[in-house]
Amino acid sequence: MMFNLIVYLFMTPKFYKPQSVQLEIYRKALEIVRKDAEICRIMSGYGYTISKIDEGVDLLVKTKSLYAFNAKEEYQYKRAKSMFMSTYDVQFTIFKSHVRKAVMIYGKESVTCEILGISGAIPLSYRRSMSVMNRFYNNIIERGDVLRDFIRSGISSDSLNVAKQKLSEIEELKSIYDTVKQGVVSTEDKKNKAFDDVKEWMQNFVSVSKEALKERKELLKIIGLT
Repeated sequence: MMFNLIVYLFMTPKFYKPQSVQLEIYRKALEIVRKDAEICRIMSGYGYTISKIDEGVDLLVKTKSLYAFNAKEEYQYKRAKSMFMSTYDVQFTIFKSHVRKAVMIYGKESVTCEILGISGAIPLSYRRSMSVMNRFYNNIIERGDVLRDFIRSGISSDSLNVAKQKLSEIEELKSIYDTVKQGVVSTEDKKNKAFDDVKEWMQNFVSVSKEALKERKELLKIIGLT
């Protein structure tokens, strides 16, 4: 039964099964062949000695190790992305509320709004929006008259300073996210290469098994190749 599943995987390219499931199928298949003395003897005559089978097992162990490491990095990547995006989204929402307050105080086309960098449409891309937010808060905090206007409108200097500090936190979180993302891509490539090597090895193994045991239907049945 186990080998039927393996053959099905090889014969249907569009069939999808998670790599972790396929690796477990491969492991069990090799275990079945190793434990049956008669199958081992026949397969040895076709070049698949115990040491050759161990070669496949070693490939599986290496791939499963890379798979586990990649899964760990995937988790760290998702966590880093979530922390970065949620912090950025919250701050961008706060920024837009501060922009609305500035427009209420000065008017959309005022010179002050131009100085603050908000006379035009607010950019949505990360880099441009961060540039505009930094310019906005730096100018408010550095210009005493503008800061006083905001304080009079109900926005404290503390909240403006916190908003400015949040931008540094966002940039740090973005840097962490980019680094982790790069690591995930690297380990994913290694994992996929190792998986391709295992798959190729197993394809050859199945092909030879079917040839070696074609006259022994009962043995083919044991390993699920009938």
